[in-house]
Amino acid sequence: MSRKISLLIFLSFLTAFLPCGISAEEITTANTWAVKENIINYDAATIFAGVLATLAITTDPTLNFSLQIPAQKFSAETKVTLCELYAQNYPSGPVVNEKKNPIKGELFSPVFEFDILSAETSTTSPILIFERKRLDPVPTTSQFDLVTGLAPGVTNMQRRVIHYFDKNLGAWRPLKTIRDLKNDTWSAEIPFRYALVAFFVLSNEFEAYASWYPDSLTPSSKWNCASNRFPIGSKIEVCRLDKSEKCVTIKVVSRGPYVDNRIVDLTHSAFNALGSSSSGLFQVLARLAPENSKIIGPNSSNLLAAAEFSANLKYGLTNNPDVKRLQEFLIDKGYLESGFNTGNYYGLTRDAIKKFQTDHSITPINGQFGSKTRGAVNREVQ
Repeated sequence: MSRKISLLIFLSFLTAFLPCGISAEEITTANTWAVKENIINYDAATIFAGVLATLAITTDPTLNFSLQIPAQKFSAETKVTLCELYAQNYPSGPVVNEKKNPIKGELFSPVFEFDILSAETSTTSPILIFERKRLDPVPTTSQFDLVTGLAPGVTNMQRRVIHYFDKNLGAWRPLKTIRDLKNDTWSAEIPFRYALVAFFVLSNEFEAYASWYPDSLTPSSKWNCASNRFPIGSKIEVCRLDKSEKCVTIKVVSRGPYVDNRIVDLTHSAFNALGSSSSGLFQVLARLAPENSKIIGPNSSNLLAAAEFSANLKYGLTNNPDVKRLQEFLIDKGYLESGFNTGNYYGLTRDAIKKFQTDHSITPINGQFGSKTRGAVNREVQ
């Protein structure tokens, strides 16, 4: 591949692209179709790092749709067509999950179509990028309604997943969508050169930031939270976006937080169950929990099956099942690194218990699993 690569998007090439519903004569006046430039010149370094084609002007003024392709998939003959379909050309079909079962999902964006012509014989696998453009000013705390929790211009935090239309199945199928709250983007890799893609909203699921407040503000339980998007009294599951196995199931007891793009305010215990964060915030997925869910801390297979500890444990024990279970508790709480559930009570476990004792004001801080520490752990397990 030469150091200088030209990517040509010809207007004459687009005349055959009938699904877009636009002829060559209409391109200069149509508001529902745009490519960043008609002729784009890139060198190899720019292709490797940059966006190839972007629909910066669409019928949704808050959304950009972009296409990225790995540099090694390019040749001088590569051509890319990118467009937005007219609504009358949208394919109809159910929205399904990874197991192809129908789910509740609502179309949230225009339907976009891309076609990549390349001399490369392998699957191109481009990366699709949806980028949100904010039009409203960020609301201030004082603008939030204390009853509804809403404010003018508040961010739509509903979970959105990129789907493609499977013509053989006749349904919209999900792609593994990565949410970046900091840059307000959604991205997904798709193993096709041609596809129809769109955004779908999933009911009662939200992706935003979670913060925390002291446990003492809700003394009835350490597993409470405040949220403006879920009914008071409902049970919700909150999972980290970067570590989906880190979850808590908690109860909504009040309204808040009154900050834009903040979905839930957790008790300090619930927040710590998700891990440690120097910023005091986590990017999370929050959704309604099943009706029969128990209010519990870390929602993992280790703790769901955990019972209370009935005996003290001492330094030097080896291959002990209770030590292993204690280590799994410490791992889920963020006091011990993953993988150290060995059943051996040595230095790392002792240091983790010291951290737990420090956080729970247990003295002396000696790393021993005695009656005081055991009682505190049992309260967490409950």
